[in-house]
Amino acid sequence: MRKSHFLVALVALCLTALAVQPAESRSLRFPQQGSTAYVLDIPDSWVVQDGGGNYYNLTAPDRSSVISLSVIVDPSVATTPLDEWAKAILESAKAEPYSRQEPAAISGVNGMAYFSRIKTGGNELADVKLVIAKTDTTHLATSSTITTATISAPQKKSLEDCLKGIKLTF
Repeated sequence: MRKSHFLVALVALCLTALAVQPAESRSLRFPQQGSTAYVLDIPDSWVVQDGGGNYYNLTAPDRSSVISLSVIVDPSVATTPLDEWAKAILESAKAEPYSRQEPAAISGVNGMAYFSRIKTGGNELADVKLVIAKTDTTHLATSSTITTATISAPQKKSLEDCLKGIKLTF
């Protein structure tokens, strides 16, 4: 009888351990070369699109959110205010001008967050949070999070979990 209780307890423990195993993930570095880069440890279920070395898009499996990452190398980083960078980036994405801003950070690097909206392919408005941080006098890191207006609590949790796996090195 003791053996059967032990086996039942052991099986229950193993099943519990399997149930709390983290989702499979993958590690990437973007860009491959250079001093400033993102190191990503993201869930396998997220779709990764390499924008030819200029940006990476990470898309939730259900397409409820997208994270767009870029590293900009430009000598004018030292003298151009972040507000001007935000305006240019949002205009190039065909997003609305930012409606508000607040201090933010990318992986501990202080910067600013800019809030906007953009029309999706289905002509619906999505929320945009663009974070810009200067890593040095010639490098900017940007992280844009785009979410549907109807994003649910589990979808937000998935997004937050993915964001936790994004680190900036410089």
